[in-house]
Amino acid sequence: VLAVDQAGIKAADTPGSHLCQVVDALLADNNPVQPDQVLSESDFQVLVSNLLDEDKNYALQNSTRRQMVQRELIKPSFHQASIIIDILVQRVEPGINFFLRRTRVLYDLQYLSNANEEFQTLKDESKARFLKVIRGELGKELLSRYMSFLLHGLSDSIAMGLEGTQDQIDLIYQMVITCVSDLHRRFIEEFLTPPFTLLALADADEETFVKGWQELVHKYAECQCCVDYEFSTALLETYPCFSIPLSAEQQKDVQAVQNLLSECCIWSPLSSDAVEILNGQTQWALSRRGSQFVKKEKSAVETSLLGRAVKHYYWLAEKACWETLPQKRDGKHPDRTREDLETDADKAARFNVAANRRIRKLSGWNIFLKQHLSGGSHDTSQYTSRVKEASKIWKEMSQDDREAFEIEANHQDKLREELAKVPLSSAGARMEPTNLEQQVGAKSCKLLSARRLKLNDDQYDKHPLWDLPTCLADSKGALQVQNIDMDLTDKDIDIKLGETLHHPCETTQTNGEDLPNIHDSPCHHFICKKNCHYPRMEQLVRDLCWRLEEHEVKPGSLLLFTVADSSYPVILGVSMKRPITHIFLNASLDAEQVSFTDSTGALPQFQSSHQLMLTLLRKHSPDPDDILVVSVDAWHCRGFLETSGDATILKSNPDTLLCEFKITSERKAKKKPAIVILPLGFENRLKSMRAQARKKGGQASRKVQKKTKVKNTNPKQKATSSSGSSSDSEGNASGSNQTCGDREEEEAAPMSTVVAREEQAVEEVADEVVSVDLQRHEKAEVIKANTSTARSFFAKELGLDSAGTATTGRSICYAEQKSISTLSDTVGISQK
Repeated sequence: VLAVDQAGIKAADTPGSHLCQVVDALLADNNPVQPDQVLSESDFQVLVSNLLDEDKNYALQNSTRRQMVQRELIKPSFHQASIIIDILVQRVEPGINFFLRRTRVLYDLQYLSNANEEFQTLKDESKARFLKVIRGELGKELLSRYMSFLLHGLSDSIAMGLEGTQDQIDLIYQMVITCVSDLHRRFIEEFLTPPFTLLALADADEETFVKGWQELVHKYAECQCCVDYEFSTALLETYPCFSIPLSAEQQKDVQAVQNLLSECCIWSPLSSDAVEILNGQTQWALSRRGSQFVKKEKSAVETSLLGRAVKHYYWLAEKACWETLPQKRDGKHPDRTREDLETDADKAARFNVAANRRIRKLSGWNIFLKQHLSGGSHDTSQYTSRVKEASKIWKEMSQDDREAFEIEANHQDKLREELAKVPLSSAGARMEPTNLEQQVGAKSCKLLSARRLKLNDDQYDKHPLWDLPTCLADSKGALQVQNIDMDLTDKDIDIKLGETLHHPCETTQTNGEDLPNIHDSPCHHFICKKNCHYPRMEQLVRDLCWRLEEHEVKPGSLLLFTVADSSYPVILGVSMKRPITHIFLNASLDAEQVSFTDSTGALPQFQSSHQLMLTLLRKHSPDPDDILVVSVDAWHCRGFLETSGDATILKSNPDTLLCEFKITSERKAKKKPAIVILPLGFENRLKSMRAQARKKGGQASRKVQKKTKVKNTNPKQKATSSSGSSSDSEGNASGSNQTCGDREEEEAAPMSTVVAREEQAVEEVADEVVSVDLQRHEKAEVIKANTSTARSFFAKELGLDSAGTATTGRSICYAEQKSISTLSDTVGISQK
């Protein structure tokens, strides 16, 4: 601690505290400190005391940070960026709220029991939301919001202050294309395969269920990869066939299957937040990550079970607070320091005093004065004069005139007594002031708020959720008496812990014979891997991916695929590398204008790169042995605004040709790299490991697979030839019988500009490196030929003289405790 770097604790021009900088310097792993810079203990204590005295307070630090944030907020660029972000997020915000609500429903279902009246309602809601997602209904709703924005929404953004420059319009166009294509991929495309098509039959009628079931059975009979192995395969093998009309036994089986599918729809999470909170925190509690100790089996089960009970209690407390207690108020004042903040004990004492405070009854004079002073605010002098005036009038009034005010005062007292018996509105109710509160007035409501808050506390303590059989504690957090059993033995506790879901999972060792013989990845929903066009389709998609990456074609660009005399214009959307796929929007060209939707705002037609290539193969090259060559033109689309009535429509037209290239279904052999000879007799570890893997008949490990990029010096050949290209993805499946290592050696990805520059730099110094290696080799031969006993093992065997021994190896032998260069060969230095 005393050897802290002095430069690390110097004052810096930052809004943070100097004390924080000292703490950061103390926690640094490496402090380059000289021995003469080490502080003495007294000097260090003086340094820390001075820093504590001069430390900036928390409020001042926050004030400085707020000023910095405010300076950023007033910049014009921040306002423009916030409008663009709002354009994108506002359309997908209903989907975010949809998933958050589904997660909340799952939490409620986990902790509520079947006897609760909300349980069945929550189950129906969870199932309906799950089916809405997997059927693509939510995705279509979000896509329609983006389509309506392109037709009408930009007018509102311009009214909000969007400048509408050309760069902003191009950016908005590209972002919208990316968003809509990714929404289609996530919420529509990925749910067109099992098990989602099977789960969609959970609430279908008998005819629809049998039709969908027969389609899955036919797919499974043709190819096992067309159906997922984890879920659908087990059901299809258990119930192989259903036919209309259903027999009595088949009706029972259909009902059993639909009940199972319904339970999966109810309890399956749609997002990862619920899974991460449930499993991630449990794993953290069991393994104590970051520590060297790991809990044993019994203590791990206890920790997991107690952690689950604690989370259950906090859920109950939150729900009970939401239904009984009023909205929490933030009692912290921004000008208060830490010492001035109110403690929990002070707050409880203040509420106790307010609740037990005696409230005087109203009199006729109070009602009369209130009416006399109504009509506006008054300063001190005016208020005093008005009160004196009212007092004079009150004294001159007769008893009969005062009787009306006395009656009103008694009525107000009764209303206040009734209001004191009514608790405050809960946070979940969000009610406006009631009629009774309006009659009593704001001042009287404030006087009675502490008494009414006690009624809310009583409701919280008596909430029916605390009586759930799964709840272990009461409203105060104490363990309930009925849950304490002093007669249980340790053996009984172990048995009960073993019956919960918190015990470690038991796994069985298998030799792999029961595992299915499946491909690396499942089949597409529109084509099976056994199809004759599948290998050529994959090759076309890979070739297209390499070309788009080589020319840096961005989303929103127009791609014109030409085969013979037919053209297929599409707009490039989101792209994925693993697995390789692209999402296209079918486009049409009209008067130098690109459009992918009509004037009604209908949803565009999407297709993946695999679907487009399959269409080209079936239409122009039906023979599996033919080679299909497709010409591709990539155009940059420039966005522009078109005014139609009161609406401002965002459109685009191609203005610049980015690149031209061709893709082919022929597999090209890759040029093998030059043989690398390592010095000092070392072998290429990568090559040897790959050779050993092939001898064993298995695939090479993915960790040692190497992406070799072949340099092409002819720029004209780069755009048209695919001879120097290889696969950039390790997880792509192929219809051939070759292994991943063989495919990777046959194909190479196009060389990027960064790699090309680095290889050019290496070539410039290659001659110099070779010259130096030759000189070292000659020197090593001369030293090795010398038979003098004064030479060391390093000098004679490795070619290192005594001058280089101290810097490259040990100069002292640990066994003999002598200099290596002076030891004789008779000592056995080589063996030592």
